[in-house]
Amino acid sequence: MKIRLLSKLKFVPSQLVAVTVALTLLLFIPQTWLNWQAYYSFDNITEHEFKLQKLSDQITYLDEVLTMSARMNAATGNFAWEQRYRQFESQLDVAIKESIKLAPKAYKNENAKKIDAANQNLVSMEYESFKLVRNNQKDAAQLLLSSREYEIHKKLYADGVAQRNHNISFALQQEVTQYRQRMFWAFLISIISLLILIPAWLLVLRLLQKYLTAKKISQTALEEANSSLEIQVATRTEKLNRKNIQLQQTLQELQDTQIQLIQSEKMSSLGQLVAGVAHEINNPVNFIYGNLIYFRKYTQELLTLINLYQQQGFYHPKIANFIDEMELNFVIEDLPKILASMEVGAERILEIVLTLRNFSRLDEAEMKPVDIHEGINSTLLILQHHLES
Repeated sequence: MKIRLLSKLKFVPSQLVAVTVALTLLLFIPQTWLNWQAYYSFDNITEHEFKLQKLSDQITYLDEVLTMSARMNAATGNFAWEQRYRQFESQLDVAIKESIKLAPKAYKNENAKKIDAANQNLVSMEYESFKLVRNNQKDAAQLLLSSREYEIHKKLYADGVAQRNHNISFALQQEVTQYRQRMFWAFLISIISLLILIPAWLLVLRLLQKYLTAKKISQTALEEANSSLEIQVATRTEKLNRKNIQLQQTLQELQDTQIQLIQSEKMSSLGQLVAGVAHEINNPVNFIYGNLIYFRKYTQELLTLINLYQQQGFYHPKIANFIDEMELNFVIEDLPKILASMEVGAERILEIVLTLRNFSRLDEAEMKPVDIHEGINSTLLILQHHLES
């Protein structure tokens, strides 16, 4: 049957793959939805059951605490029991409200109304006992809390709460039953999906195997054709390489000659440019460097004059204020450093200018021997900034 089906579908493999993928998605999406719904139901049941059970125990405990606090207050006359009652009463209200949110249907039937009425009567009687105790009527308060009416309301409330808890447990049991049914249907659909998809994917794998076999045969034939073609190409390439080598040698010779001509022209232009720059820089630098000597001398004389004025006691408020503003002591200390820095900079410029002139040698037309060390030192001085960085 499978071979006959393959023979029918061998001309349309793409349609088979498309149908198989579509069928997989069609079965996978509902299965995913069912699993998600089952997980959500299980999580919801677990969360509600745990919270409701916890709230039910808390409500029962708090109710007993309130009853005990009211009776202890009536027995001892200690107002601390009434405060304890008020404290746990608010906690009981919060627990009941949370329980109503989780199981609202359980608080809207006739049984819930009876429970609420009994609870209201109990609270009224307990409030009345507190009032009697505050009026120093402990015996009356004890009689009230041990009366038959109080016990009847207490029993109605306790039985109603027990019935309500039973109803909640029964509702949760129904949800668990529904959850099991959904899990059964999800498992059944999973089995059916696998029974449908496994043969379809086996067909797809069979087609893929045939495709790979045909591809391998075609690739082998293509490799043989490529090998034959590569031999022919290699033969022709060898001939072309020989001609290219000859052309490259000729072209290299032409390029070398061109580079030498360009380099000679560049060096000539560079020498002229360097000589011109050195000449233009040398004049103002000599002017600055020559005047630095006199500037140092005049500055020293002015500082000596200011020192003499200070020693002779010449004082004027404006002069004193100006001395403070200009920070004379700092100026006296920093001025020699500035002059020394200016002299170093000027000497540095003079050395560079001399180096540039030695580098260009435009002022010497005839050929003569030179000191190679001097040329190297001049070049290193020019490139010193780049070498340091």
